Amino acid sequence: MDTAILARVEDFCIREGLLQPGTPLQLAAAVSGGADSMALLLLLRQLQPRFGYTLSACHVNHGLRGQSADRDEAFVRAECARLGVPLRVFHAAELEAEAGKPRAGEDWARRLRYACFERVLADGIDAVATAHTGSDQAETLLFRLARGTGLHGAAGIRPSRPGYLRPLLCLTRADTEAVCRAVA
Repeated sequence: MDTAILARVEDFCIREGLLQPGTPLQLAAAVSGGADSMALLLLLRQLQPRFGYTLSACHVNHGLRGQSADRDEAFVRAECARLGVPLRVFHAAELEAEAGKPRAGEDWARRLRYACFERVLADGIDAVATAHTGSDQAETLLFRLARGTGLHGAAGIRPSRPGYLRPLLCLTRADTEAVCRAVA
């Protein structure tokens, strides 16, 4: 594990008030199986002794990519088991009422993920950590500016909002890939 990256995430979490040592917290990492979310899981697992939170994970199998989605689920299950992190898996059918129709597209997939997150929050999780990075931040800001957003939208992705933490906003996609390569 790259100790410089770990230190950056730790410093960012403290500076932004996302995590504080000794504060009891039930934290769920949103894990898709991609590099950003796997780095989130690995980094949060490394930081767990420092902050003292209870870590679990949640995964949504959208069912949009057939066997690829099932392989992602199996990979996340195996990694969580290897790391000793409890995992809760959701499938599209059980979240359909919250996500609505049509059952396709990125907007529907996002609604499905947030329906999952709302369920874990309702079941006693204090916060869901998502794997948004500084690279996502730049994309979001450019997209919002191109749409003609106001000042609020120009602010980009915030490090937190009630129930949600984004501890990787201080990293780039290249950083998350380096974290994943270091443990491969």
